[in-house]
Amino acid sequence: MNAFIEEFFHRAIIQSKLERALGQKKAIFYHGIIFALCHIPGLAIYSLLYADLIWFLWNFMFMFFCGILFGIVFMKTRNLLPAVIFHYMHSWTGSWLLVFF
Repeated sequence: MNAFIEEFFHRAIIQSKLERALGQKKAIFYHGIIFALCHIPGLAIYSLLYADLIWFLWNFMFMFFCGILFGIVFMKTRNLLPAVIFHYMHSWTGSWLLVFF
């Protein structure tokens, strides 16, 4: 999924519904977990092919914190564009870092 589609799905749909049901703080925390869980397939495949369990766990936690960060950005701005830009920058730079390390 590209950054816009993923952020639209996660922020505009899931996070917004969680905020109405749980309030903003709980919604961002729980959605951070959901965001990380959604990235497990990609992390698991990369981990099985090129890395180990420590790499997998570290990156799972990183995805959790990214989910929280992107959620806070969306909560404060009510605009998808900043979250999409952060997500795109992370995806692009993260992809290039994998090539070199």
